[in-house]
Amino acid sequence: MNQGKDRFPGLKSFEKNDADLFFGRDAEIIRLAKMIVHNRVNLVYGSSGVGKSSLLNTIFRKSAMLSEYIPIRIRLSPQHLSNLESDTILPHLRIIKGRLAKKLKPHGIDLLSDLPEEHENTFKLWDYLKHAENKLIEKKTGKIIVLIFDQFEELFTYFKEDTNEFVQQLSEVTHDLLPLRILKDARSMSLTDRHAAKPNYFVQPTVRILFSIRSDKYYLLKDIAAYLPNLYDNQLELKLFTPDSATQAILGPCRLSNNDLIFNSPPIQIAPEVINAIVSSLCDIRGIDLSFLQIICYYIEDAVKNKIPSADHPADPLLLTEPFPFTEEIFKNEIQIDFILDSFYTIQLNKIEDPHKRSLVQHALEDELVSGGQRTILVENQFREAIGNDDDLISFLQNSRLIRTEYTPDGRKTFELSHDKLIASVQKSKTMRLGQETLEKEALEARIRYYEQVKRFEAEEKL
Repeated sequence: MNQGKDRFPGLKSFEKNDADLFFGRDAEIIRLAKMIVHNRVNLVYGSSGVGKSSLLNTIFRKSAMLSEYIPIRIRLSPQHLSNLESDTILPHLRIIKGRLAKKLKPHGIDLLSDLPEEHENTFKLWDYLKHAENKLIEKKTGKIIVLIFDQFEELFTYFKEDTNEFVQQLSEVTHDLLPLRILKDARSMSLTDRHAAKPNYFVQPTVRILFSIRSDKYYLLKDIAAYLPNLYDNQLELKLFTPDSATQAILGPCRLSNNDLIFNSPPIQIAPEVINAIVSSLCDIRGIDLSFLQIICYYIEDAVKNKIPSADHPADPLLLTEPFPFTEEIFKNEIQIDFILDSFYTIQLNKIEDPHKRSLVQHALEDELVSGGQRTILVENQFREAIGNDDDLISFLQNSRLIRTEYTPDGRKTFELSHDKLIASVQKSKTMRLGQETLEKEALEARIRYYEQVKRFEAEEKL
């Protein structure tokens, strides 16, 4: 039972090997695939947790239009950059060079084998990409490289001294015209020498660049737009699921056959009443959050697995291949959405190991973001002050899907709970916290009274 894979990943992003499980984004996949085919530069943006990484990780397996493209996913996070300091090459560039070399190996290409010795002193991003493309042409692969900068907002948060230089190198790749330095090189050679020495070199590479960024960090792009004039030309905003797309996201993985026993669970026949209950429960004015949907589906699959004999006892393989009817009665008995989200809130809070920071978060979320049974908002400076101006805590709360960011009509950034379904959990936690604080206060006051009585008694004894 535990040798296969789950149909639903929970809070984790879908990876490329999960492409067969990724449903509900057909329209977005078609549109983005066409954008990649026709445009050198493309931009995907959306709120935290909307599924940007999942889309980028799976689209090259979901779309037949992209079969001739080589996706190379790049992360420029501090964790990726911190150990790559070099006097001769930007750490950003070192990451890309390493990823290029790894992704081209399956195509029989040793990217670094014939680089000039001085390449770390002379090569820029354009040169490495052109070198890689020429290798692909020599091998007659017909493949095109796509650099995918996922969570691109990380570039602006760290290593600011290197950002401008790296963006300038990006600009050489994203422009339709050759870089000036390459044109100067070309003009210094005769046409015959040009073709003889560097065939295919004096042509802009056909590489594609795909940026992905959170909506609340979108404004950061204005700092590099001057270098990348076509940055805003081709954009896709990834929005929350509609009820229809959420239904596809539930039913798609459930219906997949398990004849080859690749899953830990049999196909799941979910009753229409159950689908309607999940969708209506999770849907708010903005749509349906993919993260919460995946959490509920994860629990459904877990409930099904628990009803199948475990791997410790030989089971009839048919139990894993024949569809399991997940009825409304099972749903009501096994799946309590409010309880699941209640547990989710508590589990996420407990991931904050520092008691002081956890207390700050609880007070901020429970005292400031919920009032009168409704979600409330705090503008950025108010929320930052409430959690001690801790950027790491803000990132944690966003990545753990506890809060989300929005913007007022005048452009001010605000914070609020990620979903109405968390309100009950937050209120329950606040009631328990206040009760505990009251008990602790009463215990402290009792101790103070006791010591005061002891002191008075000792003073009376001396008299």
